[in-house]
Amino acid sequence: MSSSSPDRPPRHPSGERMTDEEPFTLQARQTLDNLQAVALAAGGSLHHAVKVNVYLRDAARKGDFDEVYRAYVGDPPPARTLTQTDLPGIAIEIDAVLHLPGPLPTSPDS
Repeated sequence: MSSSSPDRPPRHPSGERMTDEEPFTLQARQTLDNLQAVALAAGGSLHHAVKVNVYLRDAARKGDFDEVYRAYVGDPPPARTLTQTDLPGIAIEIDAVLHLPGPLPTSPDS
């Protein structure tokens, strides 16, 4: 895991969840799209992820998730924890820690 520098602390985006009514791969893709949008808004992408936490209600879906996940992260992939959990009404939740390059933007007051 990369350490953050004092001038560029890590960011901790999390993906929005979908309901169980959608197919699992669509849920995985949409959750990663949402997480990617947050990363882009912060000035990076999921290729800047140094740690990803994935929460699946059904651990048997790990293979399905991995197929979708590989398209979103760089190579080598970031450190990842995958946990089976009893998520009420959803199949997947994801959060990530990003290490973004460069200094933090300065405010107009500084």
